[in-house]
Amino acid sequence: MQQEIDLLFGGFIMQRHFIRGLAAAIALFAGSAAHAAASERVTFTKDVLPILQENCIDCHRANGTNLTGMIAPMSLTNYAEVRPWSKAIKRAVADRVMPPWHASDITHGVFKNERTLTQEQIDTIVEWVDTGAVRGNPADAPDPRSFERSAGGWTIGEPDLIVGLLEPYWVADDVVDIQPRKSF
Repeated sequence: MQQEIDLLFGGFIMQRHFIRGLAAAIALFAGSAAHAAASERVTFTKDVLPILQENCIDCHRANGTNLTGMIAPMSLTNYAEVRPWSKAIKRAVADRVMPPWHASDITHGVFKNERTLTQEQIDTIVEWVDTGAVRGNPADAPDPRSFERSAGGWTIGEPDLIVGLLEPYWVADDVVDIQPRKSF
């Protein structure tokens, strides 16, 4: 063993206890670095679920909100539901396709149920997927959200005004947005 050590270190003679001490120091440093990395690692329960609860699960849940005739195709309320979709979610948020929000700077305003992600939230989801989509400690998860409807069945509160048409107006399936102009 000493000959290998002598060859490894270019002929310098090192005592075994020095080598063992060096190895122990390296192992200790690597272990503490790994522990620190693991404790700072982005996880579903601590980092991603709060983002989904705030911005996604109004629609992405059983009996989710029906916006413009579209119901989200999958529920994203827990790790088991989200994990199989993680790569698709990463693409959708990085490309800013999800959550859908078509208001822009020209609409000038802040909206009650605005669904947009900050760049930090997008980066968190992307990092979570890129680092293996780890679940994390279930104790770190926020409480599940509850969804209640008003007495009239409205999901975002009672409207200030409900305007009806005198006759039914048919909207085709392939229409993205239509604002009928009728005289009353």
